[in-house]
Amino acid sequence: ILAFTGKAFIGACFQGIYQHTTELYSTDIRAEIFGIMNFVGKVGATICPILIGLAEIYPMLPGLVFGVCGVVSGFMHLMLPETLGMPLVMSVQELEKLFKSSR
Repeated sequence: ILAFTGKAFIGACFQGIYQHTTELYSTDIRAEIFGIMNFVGKVGATICPILIGLAEIYPMLPGLVFGVCGVVSGFMHLMLPETLGMPLVMSVQELEKLFKSSR
């Protein structure tokens, strides 16, 4: 049951990431950002077996690394700007203007 619940939360997080990325970045660089996100995700999937191997050093180390990464990324997500009710930006210039006005 815990594994199923964890898998459901992982899926929800990925959906939130994709939704927020769509709203944050302008149309002309959105595809590049999705490509970078895909690359970083695949690097994480490649490193994952190595981190699981850390259990030989200290049994709780893989869970600790994954947990810290999750908590840190959760707090970093809280620092992103609110996009509710805002129009999608179409260019990098609009994006820069939006972030300069929100600071």
